[in-house]
Amino acid sequence: MHADLEGAAQIARTAAGFDWTWTRDDVERFARVVGWSVTEVRRLGATLTTGLSVDRPVVNVHFGGNYFSAADETIEDLSVYVADVVPSGDDAVSSDVLTALADLATRVEAELGEPEVHAVEVGAVFSWDFDDVVITLNATHSSVYLDLINPQYQDWLENAPDDEF
Repeated sequence: MHADLEGAAQIARTAAGFDWTWTRDDVERFARVVGWSVTEVRRLGATLTTGLSVDRPVVNVHFGGNYFSAADETIEDLSVYVADVVPSGDDAVSSDVLTALADLATRVEAELGEPEVHAVEVGAVFSWDFDDVVITLNATHSSVYLDLINPQYQDWLENAPDDEF
């Protein structure tokens, strides 16, 4: 399994200094700054292609239009594959995924400082909170993602009653 350490660090550094408005316009603006191409824009999301050295160089963008925001002009988050996807027949996280997560977290930490949350397990999250963006690294059973999250959406996620999901 390969993780693009330098690419992830560059995205995190750029996102931390980007002038986010969290509107659809940010999709094109951020893509242009980091050298991505917009593949598809839909009512509730967009797909972008990165230049990362991973087997799935894709970004999934999620717009509002749900419980958080009825306006589908609001970006909730951008989720970037920063490691290869490992095939898995079950929900157990592989040691390769955990190693990639730890390596990526170490590299991004060198750019952004110590993360707010620090846990290594299934669904683990390393989080860096800035005024204009929340940046997280998280693992699933098959890969590692770097998420760029609208702080208002993150706040809503943390405070929404369970029945709103």
